[in-house]
Amino acid sequence: DAITLAAPLTHFMRAIVHWEDDRPVARLTGPQGSGLLTSMSRANALLVIPPERERIEPGELARAILLGDDAATSDRFYV
Repeated sequence: DAITLAAPLTHFMRAIVHWEDDRPVARLTGPQGSGLLTSMSRANALLVIPPERERIEPGELARAILLGDDAATSDRFYV
C-alpha cells in the first residue's frame, strides 16, 4: 500500500527490511503513532521520508536508517 503523509515534515517510519528477489524491501511495522511501542519493537529500520514528499508508492526507492545488527547492509530499499 502507498504511504501517505499528512504534514510537511521529515518522517521516520518504523519498518521491517528483508530481501526479496535479490533486493532489499521495506514494509511498515503497522500503525506509526508516537505512543505505539509494539511497532518500534518489531522494526529493524526507520524509513526516512523527506518533507517534500506527501506520498510514497509501492516499488519506489526510499532511504532508511538500519537498526541493530542489520546496520551493515544497504541504506536504500524498495517500499
